[in-house]
Amino acid sequence: MKILEAIAQLDGAPLGPCYLLAGPSDYWAEKWLERFMARAYELYQEQVEMLHLGRSGSLPWNELVSAWQTPNLWGQAQLFHVQNLSAGPPPGGQATAFFQASRRHLILREVKPGIASRVFDQAIRVEVEPPPTHQWRRWISHLASLRKINLTPEGAELLARLIPQDGHHLEHELEKMQLIQISRWTGRAIEEWVLPQLGEESVWTMTDALLAKDVAALYGGLVSALEQGKAPVMVLVLLGRQLISLKRAKRCRSLADFQAREKTPAFVARKVFHEAKRWTEPELDLALGFVVKLDDWFKDSRGEPEVWLTHLALLLAG
Repeated sequence: MKILEAIAQLDGAPLGPCYLLAGPSDYWAEKWLERFMARAYELYQEQVEMLHLGRSGSLPWNELVSAWQTPNLWGQAQLFHVQNLSAGPPPGGQATAFFQASRRHLILREVKPGIASRVFDQAIRVEVEPPPTHQWRRWISHLASLRKINLTPEGAELLARLIPQDGHHLEHELEKMQLIQISRWTGRAIEEWVLPQLGEESVWTMTDALLAKDVAALYGGLVSALEQGKAPVMVLVLLGRQLISLKRAKRCRSLADFQAREKTPAFVARKVFHEAKRWTEPELDLALGFVVKLDDWFKDSRGEPEVWLTHLALLLAG
């Protein structure tokens, strides 16, 4: 079953005992799981407990069975999210018990065909692959509508081209669009405000320099971005979001925890989490406070935005 069909099928339907999410896209696996949990809550009228098994490494069969057989003391509905299954049942063993429980569901995640596919061949299979381009455009419009973003068809078409099949990147850009609060997002507005696009070196230079507290590179990237016509408010939003990510990283105990919270690509999470060590909480609080003030000043047309951004660059990297 293709991913968007599988998400739609959860609405108003009974839930199966066992599903196999097969394919490389973590984003679409997350979207399906979110809808599954919401549907389970609708059906059971209570919070559903999610247990993660095998998230940190290989999961032997006996550990899966042990977790499944552990009594549920609170009696609530349960979802077992299984990754990295490393072995199947012993000779004579079967997986039938996982298909017979009430109010308990097994969700298997497998990037490539492996043991889970062979052992649980009766599971409902969901292909977590990016959808075709026309469905991707509809998904962009759907998410924009949920966020109350007035996105024109032309705007959706442009976003689909700028962000081809990258759901995490798309949602970050939609969050920025919410913050900027333009009344109507046309293609032209997106070209002016939504960043970064591939090849925009000044933007990457600026955000990487902010992470590293490199004042010269940050100032150079900022000047370059403004010379290219990037809106000062958009640049401010970009820097503010990076500071918020750094603050969240400081409060996470591990890289895995941070990546799970941020839902960003692994290489992005690693960079932010590593560079967060350069920052202290007071520094981040001071910088974020200044960003909030600048946002108010820009809206009230107080002073020259380019001058204030230069002061911000010196404050952030100093």
